[in-house]
Amino acid sequence: MAPSSVASDDSNNDDGFIVDIDAIQAHGIGAVDIAKLKANGYYTIASVHSATRRNLLKIKGFSEIKVDKVKDAIVKCQPTGGGFQTAHELGQQRKRVIKISTGSKALDAVLGGGFQTMSISEVFDTEGTFRPERIAQIAERFGVDPETGM
Repeated sequence: MAPSSVASDDSNNDDGFIVDIDAIQAHGIGAVDIAKLKANGYYTIASVHSATRRNLLKIKGFSEIKVDKVKDAIVKCQPTGGGFQTAHELGQQRKRVIKISTGSKALDAVLGGGFQTMSISEVFDTEGTFRPERIAQIAERFGVDPETGM
């Protein structure tokens, strides 16, 4: 599965995660203003959405009214409708989750097939101790001297 890439319109972006800033042109923002946003490091919808109004006001030629207009256009362009997802959309997203094998059949069985993509996993040792012998095994598996790996 290829990672999401910057696309100029929502129909080309199947994952819906990264939307190019040019998409706001369809919502009344001029090409000159988009060029100013890009010149100031804002290339995606998410980057402008997370920017504070104060930072956007620092852009030469941006007034409070223009910043409000840009922020409104950003909300309209967001792929998930401004942060909310329907159960159907979430289900479609979960269909893209794959499991990555750990290399240990026993650990894969405990994890239900391996680590899932699109999630965060934490692994804790039952004793909470550092295990140099595990690091040595991993180093040997990848052809690295165990002493160098520690």
